[in-house]
Amino acid sequence: MQSNDNTSPGRQELAHLPVPLPKEPAKPPRLAALREALRDWWDRAWDIDGVLYDMWDDVLSAPDDGLRHMAPWLRAVLMVAGASVVVLMAKGAGEVLLQALHQILTAVPKVQVGVDTSNGGSPSAGTAGPPAER
Repeated sequence: MQSNDNTSPGRQELAHLPVPLPKEPAKPPRLAALREALRDWWDRAWDIDGVLYDMWDDVLSAPDDGLRHMAPWLRAVLMVAGASVVVLMAKGAGEVLLQALHQILTAVPKVQVGVDTSNGGSPSAGTAGPPAER
């Protein structure tokens, strides 16, 4: 009897092979547009009339201008930083003072219960053994 297979013994049947799907065109990364926009803003900010360039120029000219003529935003930052340092130092000093006051107010003498530390009074003090007979 003859088989109805049209395949020869060394050949695979094409119906059972996986079919490759066509590749989709590569999408740009999700954040590529955001990264490009950020890079564009950064470049514009550091241009001669950019925001960051002007602020950096204010910082560099502050020692020559003095406190009275420096940029107002820089003066405000320096004053807030100075006030923060003063508050932190006052808080630390207050904690030290309150801890010392607490130690002084809660100080009590050390008492040992059950230990006789007296030397006086009776002639038998300090002697061991039974009392003498008369």
